[in-house]
Amino acid sequence: AFPVGSALTFTFSTNNSNPTILQATPSAAAVLADVGNHDYDVTISDGTNPVVVFVRIVVSGTAPVITSAAAPTQAADGGTLSHQFTATGNPTPTFAVTTGTLPGWATLTPAGLLSGTPALGQDISVTVSAQNGIAPDDTEVLVITVIAGVAPVITSAAAPATATVGTLYSHQFTATGTPAPTFSVTAGGPLPAWLTLTTGGLLSGTPAAGDVGTVGPFTVTADNGVAPAATESVTITVSTGTSSGGGGGGGGGGGGCTTNSHGINWLTLLGLLGVVTIALRARARRA
Repeated sequence: AFPVGSALTFTFSTNNSNPTILQATPSAAAVLADVGNHDYDVTISDGTNPVVVFVRIVVSGTAPVITSAAAPTQAADGGTLSHQFTATGNPTPTFAVTTGTLPGWATLTPAGLLSGTPALGQDISVTVSAQNGIAPDDTEVLVITVIAGVAPVITSAAAPATATVGTLYSHQFTATGTPAPTFSVTAGGPLPAWLTLTTGGLLSGTPAAGDVGTVGPFTVTADNGVAPAATESVTITVSTGTSSGGGGGGGGGGGGCTTNSHGINWLTLLGLLGVVTIALRARARRA
């Protein structure tokens, strides 16, 4: 089978090193109309005994399959809508609205880019089809409600400024806004290999010994298409986490109180011994 876009016209010949093998050399491109079976009777002759060989060449195509994530269901008034449809198939599929009509603010390119500046009262309710001439088309029902947008505000505490080698660093960014904001690094990146930020706002990773030093400053942005986006500057200092020691107790500290292995203060212990001594003397006198 030969896919659409491959060569279709063939020159038949025998293999010079093995005359029992029939070769077919393509020399022209197939088009969509060529999809199907192409049958040939090839006559092979040595000049005395002709032999007819039946040859079938199949030109095939692959129906489209939409592979992109689902489009958003909400868009903010005055914000930005951008969604890229993708699909597999041979020939390469193109995209079109096949049911309903897009509002004036939205466009869909044949390459699958849906974009525009949403306006209140102009929702989207259409069917988008991926087509390449091979049945069946693949479709996606697209329903997007335009809502009054609220700009993002980051509500989480500041990200921790320190990280320790071998210990998980984790911070969850949160933000209010309509639609729900997503998070990304918009300046000072890219992040080092050990550190990642999800669109849901989780900044995490475990640094190794080779990561000791300073990361950043970098900017984390919460955005939902409604201006202005919210930002936070983050700087993280990575250290080994080892202490420099505590001086070993300071050699007694010049008479400060200490405790024995049972946690009793030595002054208290001496006082108790004194009480016992007095009690023993009192008994001796009475005797």
